[in-house]
Amino acid sequence: MPFGEVTWEFADSEGEGYRSVEHWADSHRRFWNSLGHTVDPATEIVCVSFRLVEPEVLSDAAQVSRS
Repeated sequence: MPFGEVTWEFADSEGEGYRSVEHWADSHRRFWNSLGHTVDPATEIVCVSFRLVEPEVLSDAAQVSRS
């Protein structure tokens, strides 16, 4: 997706305290520029999200049988 089309929902989902999608973009642009990469609204990027999946809590009976 183009860098300039990142949504607020995605930016906010990073959980880094961004105040707006513009704040997210400025922060990421500065980071990539510090590595020598020029980023503009048309730069193609990949946005990836992960969801933490908690393991199921075993019932007391299952825990005993595993001991």
